[in-house]
Amino acid sequence: MIILGYLLMNMTFSCWAATVGSAEKSRIPTIGTGPYKLYIFTDYFCGPCQALEAELDSMLQELIERNSVKITFVDLPIHRGTVLFNRYYLYAAHTAGSGRDLLRIRRELFALAGLQPPADEKKIISRFENRNIAFQVYELKPVYRELNRIIKEFNIHSTPTCVVQYSSTDIRTYSGIAQIRQGMNVLLAATARSK
Repeated sequence: MIILGYLLMNMTFSCWAATVGSAEKSRIPTIGTGPYKLYIFTDYFCGPCQALEAELDSMLQELIERNSVKITFVDLPIHRGTVLFNRYYLYAAHTAGSGRDLLRIRRELFALAGLQPPADEKKIISRFENRNIAFQVYELKPVYRELNRIIKEFNIHSTPTCVVQYSSTDIRTYSGIAQIRQGMNVLLAATARSK
C-alpha cells in the first residue's frame, strides 16, 4: 500500500512538474525562520498522522514562538484523497497571514479527513467558509515540482516522517510516532539553547 501510494504521489507530482518551466518560482508555504529546518511529511488520511497531529501542533506552536526553525509541511498523497486536501491546504496557505493560520488550516483538514465518509471538495469549501479560512486558487505546478524535489531529496516513502536539518551535514530523519516525539524533543531542546 505504501509503495503504491508513493508511486501515485511520484507520478502525480512528476506529471505536474514536467510541464513547468524553470523560470517559475516555488511558493511552498513555510513557517518561521532560523538556522534549523524541519520538514513534516504527513498524509491527512494516515491513522498515525491523525493521532500525532494534536501533539505535534502544540510542539510546533512552541517552535514558532522561538523563531529559530523554518517549518515546511509536505503532504505525501498515499491516500487518493490527499491530493485534493493538499490542493486546498496550498490554496488556503497562500492567503494565510501567520504560522498559526497554517496550523489552523491543517487542523481543519485533518478533522475533515477523519469524517466518514471523508469530505469532498464541496465540504472542504463549506468548512473553510464557515471557519473564515480564506483561500485563493492559483497555479500549483511550481509548488508540486518543489514538493517532489524535497520528497526525493530526503527519500521519503511513508508517513508520518519528520526530517530535521541542523546543518548541511547534520540531517536527522524520524519515522513513526515514537521517533518523531523523540526528534521533536531534541529539536525543542536545541532551540531552547539557541535562544
